[in-house]
Amino acid sequence: MQGMRQNTTLAAVALMSLAVAVAFAGCGAGSEASSPSGPSSIPAAVLGSVSPASVIAGGNGFTLTVNGSNFASSATVRWSGQSVPTSFVSSKQVTAAILASLIASAGLASVNVQNANSSVSNALEFRVNNPVPQITSISPDNAVAGAAPLYLRVNGSSFISGATLFLDGSPRPTTPTSDTQLLTTLSAGDLAAARSVTIAVVNPEPAVGPSSQFAFTITPFTSNPAPTSISASDTPVPVGWPGFQLTVNGTNFVAASVLQWNGMDRVTTVTSSTELKAAIPADQLVSPGTTQIAVVNPSPGGGASSPLPIQVQAVPPAAIGVIQRSNIGNDLSEPDGGSNSAAVL
Repeated sequence: MQGMRQNTTLAAVALMSLAVAVAFAGCGAGSEASSPSGPSSIPAAVLGSVSPASVIAGGNGFTLTVNGSNFASSATVRWSGQSVPTSFVSSKQVTAAILASLIASAGLASVNVQNANSSVSNALEFRVNNPVPQITSISPDNAVAGAAPLYLRVNGSSFISGATLFLDGSPRPTTPTSDTQLLTTLSAGDLAAARSVTIAVVNPEPAVGPSSQFAFTITPFTSNPAPTSISASDTPVPVGWPGFQLTVNGTNFVAASVLQWNGMDRVTTVTSSTELKAAIPADQLVSPGTTQIAVVNPSPGGGASSPLPIQVQAVPPAAIGVIQRSNIGNDLSEPDGGSNSAAVL
């Protein structure tokens, strides 16, 4: 009986020793295990591609598919820094809902992905493109070689602010007259020889590409038409008025048209088939009288318009001065500007 009590006592002592050892381990070497553990380390996502890679500005919202690696279930797609609704597909793919408001205007967006408790992934560029412009017609669509400069009107749709007309692949100064029409000038040099000119419209970047091409035809020269003179600016003219630029309106003017002042050729600039400008020097305005002007087109064909009278008026004795034109260049080629019409006080 006494032996059994000894064994029981020894067992109790052993159990107490074990408990003390466990407690000691918990207070010492085991303190690391008992402290709260931090969040698990999640690697940053890596982007490989997005689909689609671009859309047209102003379209409907769409689903963006992002492909890569290391996507966690907590991954969020970011569109130019803004988090967007994201669906986890797999560690290699997520999708995101892109609202129409995010693609309302053209531009370049950046797409990246961020896992929770992780750094942001690399970024991929996404293009929100301007639409492809469409040409429906051009006016006029032809001219004769040697014709006067003309305005070319290009009609169509999807012309964005900043759209540019291209002639034979080269950009030209372009004026929008509406959101469906663009205007440019074909110079005498453009129209000098028979050929076909390609016309296209390009919207500003980012853009998908140019419009389809239209052809402007310059037909071979055969003969010049006969011009007509209808009206002239700055008439009548006072004696002693300084040299000036005379503007004449009419029809059938060609690049080689020349204004004659009392039968003498004057330096002439043809601005269109209905307008030209000529330099009239002061030595033609020293005496009162009636001057005849005419427009002459060269042969073959051609000829002179009917004469148009221009009065060079004497200055009354009581006159105290002459209202003179301002900004007259040495070659008399500068425009009227804001000067007053000829008059005598």
